[in-house]
Amino acid sequence: MSQLRKLLERIDEVIERPELAAVHPVYDRMNLVLAIRSAADAFHEKWRPRLGLESKPGFTKEHWTRVRALSRRLGTGMADEYDTLRPIADLRKEVVQRIYVFVQNPLRWEGPEPTEAEKPDTFDAFADNLARRLLEVCTRRVRDERAEQWQDAYFKHGTGSTFERARIIGDEIYRPAAPVPDATPSPDRNQFLRDIVAEVEQAAEETNARLE
Repeated sequence: MSQLRKLLERIDEVIERPELAAVHPVYDRMNLVLAIRSAADAFHEKWRPRLGLESKPGFTKEHWTRVRALSRRLGTGMADEYDTLRPIADLRKEVVQRIYVFVQNPLRWEGPEPTEAEKPDTFDAFADNLARRLLEVCTRRVRDERAEQWQDAYFKHGTGSTFERARIIGDEIYRPAAPVPDATPSPDRNQFLRDIVAEVEQAAEETNARLE
């Protein structure tokens, strides 16, 4: 993770980014919340059938040995993924994709509206800044804050351990790491929203954008 962050920083130093136009896109916070909800929902819809906790057309349950290998790597700190099982990258991807759509649809512009040629530079600067920040958030919530649960999942053995391991990952790691915001408030859901919104706000401030 440290090396990846350094690589992203080096790329930013090498690439000559166009100077942003003197305009300020303004975004609706409610639309941001809806984007975060959609991302969390999509993450669980893909992972629960892979863990065997639900059945869904188009998804295949992962073999128990692969799930155990994933729990070993995250539980021991060896790696953030196992083969094609990449929960941190998957969560980040879902959030980035949906927030990028959000970024491309501001409520309005403060100052003269940019030309169609200028808009992509403004959107990309905002999205690129945010993408790096979301890697930190997803890593912390999926791995760092739940190392004990990953270890618990890994050390399960004996009759019923396959299902219990999948249940721990799905219900005790993924659900609190990326809870789906709904009408019922809870500390987990509120904190997840606050974490993402805080990063969006910071990225917006650094790229001439604003939330309201």
